[in-house]
Amino acid sequence: MAQIVKSFWTAALCAAFVTSGAVVPVYAKANEPDLEGKVMPDGEKILCRRVAETGSLVRKSKKCYTRAQWDRIAEAAKTNATKMQSDHAAGIVGN
Repeated sequence: MAQIVKSFWTAALCAAFVTSGAVVPVYAKANEPDLEGKVMPDGEKILCRRVAETGSLVRKSKKCYTRAQWDRIAEAAKTNATKMQSDHAAGIVGN
């Protein structure tokens, strides 16, 4: 069980590391105007979503990214989930 947990956290940290360089977040703070619909210098619109914070069942935070950034985040999450499932099925435990 400890190896599975270690493997999960290793994959999660790798995912965070990989996506941190690929996506630069635009955080909406309570005292800032709403970023929804604003346009980035490259011409892409910003889309804001409320996402659940890790470790909390009720706390949500507002994250604002362009559509391309949201797509990269979704693809990275899908890739990581697929890898964890295939590693588990193959019996590969934490490296």
